[in-house]
Amino acid sequence: MCSERAFRLLTRLGYSTAWTCAENCLRSGLEHGTLVELDRVIDVAANDVLCIRSGPAADRPIVGSIPPNGRAVHMVGACRDKWCPIEYGGVRGWVNRGYLTSE
Repeated sequence: MCSERAFRLLTRLGYSTAWTCAENCLRSGLEHGTLVELDRVIDVAANDVLCIRSGPAADRPIVGSIPPNGRAVHMVGACRDKWCPIEYGGVRGWVNRGYLTSE
């Protein structure tokens, strides 16, 4: 649930109902009055996915995937070279940062 501060911020941004506010609060990473920076997927073909890997290399096992229009990708640590640790849909792993951009 959004904090009162987050609710007021989203209301000012044009989200008029509590339900819309709470839904957008969760999507945008606002919890307890804090903002979590989120990313979205870019440059992945419509018929492909961005693979989430178990470690920071293309030869590591795939532990999940993000659709080409994936949003709300949460960076959970510091990147190593071109690989970043993320969480998406409850799955934690590593993705190539060339396929992410800020929301």
